[in-house]
Amino acid sequence: MGLIGIFCFATIGAVCFLCVASAAHFLFYGGITMSFSENFKKARRNSGLSQQQLADLLGMNRSSISKYENDIGLPHAKTLQKICEIFGVTIDSLLK
Repeated sequence: MGLIGIFCFATIGAVCFLCVASAAHFLFYGGITMSFSENFKKARRNSGLSQQQLADLLGMNRSSISKYENDIGLPHAKTLQKICEIFGVTIDSLLK
């Protein structure tokens, strides 16, 4: 399990980026702010699920859900697919 892809490090100016190639998406860390956490939290609230309820459906700890909502981490690709199925949204809508 986990992200399938390529890990590469690149330094641009004084900023170091870690790029993870996953399926059809690129997720960038450092220097680039992603809105995944905001979109994820909004989708969870719109679904009417608590963090604990979602965590139970995904078979994980509530703390993982909290990390996603607070921009501390990202779910693995398979978990992201499950999240989209539960919320009835596309991966693109969570990552834009």
